[in-house]
Amino acid sequence: MTCEEAEELITGLVDGQLLVVERAALENHFTVCTRCRFLYAKEQNLKKAIHAAGAELRASPAMKARLASDPRIFGTTAAAGKQWTRRLAGEHPRLRGALAAAVLLMLLVPTALRTQRGSAPISILAVQSYRQFLDRDNLAIKTKDLSILRQALTHAVGGDFQPMAYDFSMMRTVLVGGTIQEISGRPVMVTRYEGPGGTILCYTFLGTEADSPAIAAIFNDTEKQINFYAFSVGSMNAVLHREDKVICILASEMAMAELVDLARSKAKPHKHL
Repeated sequence: MTCEEAEELITGLVDGQLLVVERAALENHFTVCTRCRFLYAKEQNLKKAIHAAGAELRASPAMKARLASDPRIFGTTAAAGKQWTRRLAGEHPRLRGALAAAVLLMLLVPTALRTQRGSAPISILAVQSYRQFLDRDNLAIKTKDLSILRQALTHAVGGDFQPMAYDFSMMRTVLVGGTIQEISGRPVMVTRYEGPGGTILCYTFLGTEADSPAIAAIFNDTEKQINFYAFSVGSMNAVLHREDKVICILASEMAMAELVDLARSKAKPHKHL
């Protein structure tokens, strides 16, 4: 199965509409394709988020009545064809309320999702700052020495935690510096790397996996016993994981599958393993 064929079946898999043979073929493709596995997980989580937003929406009886009687929704005459919603609701009174509820959901779910984005978790807010740190002048410490950067950033937070500053030299990607920024009242270490594939930022802060976005796609590394949360903010891809009490987010414009693999290759197993 090719990726193009897999993409056409992913929605069907999420909705439980695939034949047994199609499902088996698609799941077999997932074992060798991180990108399609991410797309599947992303669509699963998006559907859950939409359902959750819809479940939280409530309308008063007065609002439902207004929607049910709104001529812009159900029309003003009972002419067949153009006024099918009015005719259907008239023949089946229960459907009139259901149609009004459906319209309400269509109107309000986008608002609910925008509200969720307005109170974004620290992981989203961190990645939103990506462009800001493409300017080297915004880096408090400019160095290619990983040990110097680690010592300086650790000292800046009173030794509470250390940056997950990685060595990406195998990708010809080198350290250029780092800084500290405060997000949602928490100090966040930002480490910047540059290479042929573009810029990679590593955000490090104290937190839990609850700091990951609700719609992130989750990948579990059974060998390291670590969950990786993949999500996007605009054109930026990001992967979050936890090592003990410290959260690391790798953010880049590189392909999501490559970024997930990079995060998995660098993450250290939890200390209890």
